[in-house]
Amino acid sequence: MPGTPVQSVERALHILMTFQEGEVALSLSEISRRIGLAPSTTHRLLATLLAHQFIEKREDNQYALGLRLLELGQRVQAGLGLRQVALPEMRRLATACGHAVTLFAPNDQEALCLERVPGANPIQVLAIDVGERLSLNCGAGPRVLLASLSDEEIGRLHDAGRFPRLTDRTLVGLHDILADARRTRAQGYVLAVEDVVESVAAIGAPVQDVNGCWIGAISLVGIVPEIEGPQRETLIRALCQSAQAISMKLGYRGNHNP
Repeated sequence: MPGTPVQSVERALHILMTFQEGEVALSLSEISRRIGLAPSTTHRLLATLLAHQFIEKREDNQYALGLRLLELGQRVQAGLGLRQVALPEMRRLATACGHAVTLFAPNDQEALCLERVPGANPIQVLAIDVGERLSLNCGAGPRVLLASLSDEEIGRLHDAGRFPRLTDRTLVGLHDILADARRTRAQGYVLAVEDVVESVAAIGAPVQDVNGCWIGAISLVGIVPEIEGPQRETLIRALCQSAQAISMKLGYRGNHNP
């Protein structure tokens, strides 16, 4: 059941949506008239949007949409583009290895599952589905995304209570989480065993953009004996090769093999 809308948030969103196509800027009085609020109330809402760069105030005292909206729009576009580029390689990898392949991207300090391709193995697991989220401290794909952050950023997330425990093997202590992130950065992949769901393991590797930034992660998911068994090194190589192939399609020209 959806929650109760927050009036102040609705009003702020109404301000953003009141700009019509082709309109560069609007005055306080015009915005106030369009959203049906007093100028004083409108001014307070605009002040909040200004503080977070969703709105800009020009020298003529008119208001325009801010660069933060462009930044968010680019993130959405990048996420959609990432899925489209990654999907063919994910299908190839799932067919070759038999395991499910998932694609994650960072979203609001969590890992959002953008795509999932099932494998051909008779035993299939569903630890997460498209559109669902995981905390960055659990799961192979999310832990790759966590490693893309600085140690200071990871510390702030830990202090904010953003690292819940899902199983007995979930990393929750800051020392363990930082060690895992550093190891992931060094080797270019991570092995996650039973830290989301018992009996399930996954291997994750980063997807990089033209600048080498870790903008996403793909992972192979299966039951523990099949991921941790004799085929583990083969699976790691195959996954990292697929991650690199996707990265190169996005313009990356570096090399980071385990």
